[in-house]
Amino acid sequence: MITSPLSFQFFWLLIFHFHWSQAVSLDGLDQLLQQKFYKPEPKWHYFGFRWFDRMENPVYRSYKYGFPPGIYGSSVIPISMWYHLWCAYQPKDIFMQSHNLRLVSLDYARMLRSCNESAMPRCSWHLFVALYQPTSYNVELLNLFFKDVKTLYEDKNCYPVPIVQGSCYPFTSIDQMSLIYIYHVCHLFTPYTHPGLNLRMLCPNACARRPCQSIDNAIPGSCKSYGYHMNDYTCTCEQGFEWENSTQLCLIDDNCAKICEAANTLSCIVNRTSATAICRCKDGFMGFDCSQKFDACVLGKAPDARGLNVGAIVPSGYDACGTTLDARNLCFNVPDTSSYTCVCSPAYVRDITLPYDNCLKPLDSCDKRICVHGQCVTSPDLLRSACDCDDGYTGPLCNQPTGSWSQWSEWSICEPACGPARHRRRLRMCMSEQEGHCIGPVEEVRRCAEGRGCVQDVAVEEETWLDFMDWTNYVMMITLGYIGALAIFLSLIGLFRRYRAPTPSESHGMTGSVKR
Repeated sequence: MITSPLSFQFFWLLIFHFHWSQAVSLDGLDQLLQQKFYKPEPKWHYFGFRWFDRMENPVYRSYKYGFPPGIYGSSVIPISMWYHLWCAYQPKDIFMQSHNLRLVSLDYARMLRSCNESAMPRCSWHLFVALYQPTSYNVELLNLFFKDVKTLYEDKNCYPVPIVQGSCYPFTSIDQMSLIYIYHVCHLFTPYTHPGLNLRMLCPNACARRPCQSIDNAIPGSCKSYGYHMNDYTCTCEQGFEWENSTQLCLIDDNCAKICEAANTLSCIVNRTSATAICRCKDGFMGFDCSQKFDACVLGKAPDARGLNVGAIVPSGYDACGTTLDARNLCFNVPDTSSYTCVCSPAYVRDITLPYDNCLKPLDSCDKRICVHGQCVTSPDLLRSACDCDDGYTGPLCNQPTGSWSQWSEWSICEPACGPARHRRRLRMCMSEQEGHCIGPVEEVRRCAEGRGCVQDVAVEEETWLDFMDWTNYVMMITLGYIGALAIFLSLIGLFRRYRAPTPSESHGMTGSVKR
């Protein structure tokens, strides 16, 4: 167990009264280790920091499974810790001498071997506290665990204390001292380099909580610790999976080497969920695996993902050249470059509003035709055009004024009143001084729907004449009838006279005549 930092007031005593006496000998080391913390003899006076064993209400915290992230390099455990000397020449004067690195020169291995950590856990920790107390360090312990300590402490008024970046490192809690101790012991010595030191009793072990058992696709019991933070461990993953330190998960294998052409690939982004990789190709190459030579007709260009290239987005040459709009539009890749060239069909030209070569603007004959007073219309194939002039203008360019017409009259009734060929008409007048200025018909005629049949589908004049002819024919027929009847009557009279009997006078006349 390691204690946590405590908020307590440590103070300097302004009245210094220092007496040196013989330190505790190594013969009494066992008794010394029995104490919770090493204490000075009563005749020693405190003129530096409060003693750690006099802190009230200590709180204990376990780092058995590793230090929390961020603890190193913080105010709890600075990264660079130097060991300097405190000196006191006058009762009211304490200052620091900037020399003599002590923290890293301690013989930790000898200190760890000097006691049995298994039988007496953290016994070496007590020695560490005793060594670095500025008011009660033990000379025999110093001689035992430091080399050439005699020259260091010739001045009996100097005491070793750690400082950080040129200032005194504040030993304000047992927790800080304990972390410093474990930091140095566990980092300077490992179970692999010093197997006899039994460091497992002192150093945190992230594998102690068996994290691999609760990680998907990790082999239980395969945990390996490489540091002393909570997350300083790795697990062996099942086949097809790979350990990822940043997420501490067994993820699908990195397929970059299997998918991307290594010689042509600049970087690779792995999708561990779908077991795919996105290859970022070097200049001059393209394709999902960067195996193809770059072809600007096939692949366009976009701004750099890092925002360094702020140029316009250029589509592929086939899209820019409009090969899908007209099969006659062609794209040609320029070898060893990232550009292309378009060859446009007669129906398309380059759109100059775009910053790249293209055949995206349709070309029709209206592009070269100006209709002054009208609109240009094209044929479906865009090859022919004509001007559709506004009212009052005519000519190929709609630039010739024409006479104006009056409004059309109302449509007439359908004529004739009956029969199949019936029409109606309307008229308009030319308002120009010269009738030739008015273009268009004066009269419009439209066919009417078929009406009822007529008795005699003739004009009135024809009917009058026919009536006269009929009357004449009637008179002639009557006259001829009378004449015929008279002729017949006279014929009958003649026949009657020819065949009737003669009278006596007629008979006598006939007889006399015969005699002559």
